[in-house]
Amino acid sequence: MTLVVALSACATSPDKVKAQYMPDTAYASLTCPQLGKAELKQGDEVSGLYNSQRRAHKTDTWTVLAVGVPRYLGL
Repeated sequence: MTLVVALSACATSPDKVKAQYMPDTAYASLTCPQLGKAELKQGDEVSGLYNSQRRAHKTDTWTVLAVGVPRYLGL
């Protein structure tokens, strides 16, 4: 039972994080070059967040396997 509870508290795999709706009104007034810059900037942000979430998921998985408790629940 403890292992089930511990596994449910782990960070979610980034592949399982659901996308959120973003209204297009934030981009409606931008020019093509501005849209291109915004896309590059957001791509970098998403990549960084994805990698951070992936590291958290891996760390939690290994911590649960080794100790039985996710890192943010007391380690």
